[in-house]
Amino acid sequence: VKMLIQEVQSEVCPRHTEYKFSDLARILEGVNHRLGQRIDEVTCQEVEDELMELEEKNGTGRVKLSDFYARHLDDENQQFHHRPEYLRRAGVLDESEPAVPRIIIPNYLVMKANCLNVSSLYDLCCLDLCEDLFDQLEEGIQAPSATSEEIIKAVSATQSFYSPKGRNLSDVLVKKLMEVADHHGGQVPLHGRLFAQWMHFAFPRECPYPHISGATKPLSNNEWFEETGTLATASKAEVRSVIDASQSALGSTACDDSDEGMCMWTPDEELVDAASWQAMQIAQPVPTPQRSLRSSLRACAFLAVSVTSLVAMWRLVQQSRTALGFGWGAGNKPTAAAAAAAADAASLSAPAVHALETP
Repeated sequence: VKMLIQEVQSEVCPRHTEYKFSDLARILEGVNHRLGQRIDEVTCQEVEDELMELEEKNGTGRVKLSDFYARHLDDENQQFHHRPEYLRRAGVLDESEPAVPRIIIPNYLVMKANCLNVSSLYDLCCLDLCEDLFDQLEEGIQAPSATSEEIIKAVSATQSFYSPKGRNLSDVLVKKLMEVADHHGGQVPLHGRLFAQWMHFAFPRECPYPHISGATKPLSNNEWFEETGTLATASKAEVRSVIDASQSALGSTACDDSDEGMCMWTPDEELVDAASWQAMQIAQPVPTPQRSLRSSLRACAFLAVSVTSLVAMWRLVQQSRTALGFGWGAGNKPTAAAAAAAADAASLSAPAVHALETP
């Protein structure tokens, strides 16, 4: 912050030895404007880079808690030493494999402990990288909901630092998105927990995992101490015990979806605006089973009568040709008598078809 003040001071009031109140106000305004960006570019980016170095597999967006703590012991990293209880309450831990807990990288980056309290009104925190992805999707879809096909097309057009444009989604991701669409009758609400969860697994490095409301309680270090009476950070002995426990559990079995990183998937939905979504669903006409059945039966009956009428017409034409002795004229065209007989047959069958069309 001190360096930032000096930087703004040299730009706003260069070569000043004395400052008016208006000069100080301009300097502070410039510092306030740049501080959030500077924190994200320097502090947050450093933390993000370190976590990416520790990432368990390429693209999973997770770091083993034991590796997380080992970096703290090896490099004296002052960031990576929050106790497991604090991380769990903050919604940072993936404990789908209890013996080997993992840090969820995007959840850790937006953790409250990483924010800088600059005012009683707000804190300065790391940017949520998922917001830019949502902006791109909303610009492409331009609707509060979309089909799974529309979303897949829009996602292929989005890009981030970690995800290039034109990516092909895995079969598991496509299947999960279709499940979300089926859950909502064919449309996926873009502002709900299930789609946010899908976005987390589609972009595990950028999008935080959305916990169910009430499952987490983000606290700052001071708030944690006031509530629990213990420090939010773990001692070196506690850190070593976690590392030792994780090493002894290396042969444990992960969940069935571990290859796709879907162990934490849950079918629980929470909509940002549930009332509007329900109203939109009610406004859309949905054919009832009775109406669909009635339409199908009417179509089948009409087809049967039409076929019967055509057969009767043909038979009458044949009978007319035999009885009157008229056949087909030159050029395979019917003679006058045959045409008259066909017209009589048509007039006999027409009332049956007309009667069917009457509701």
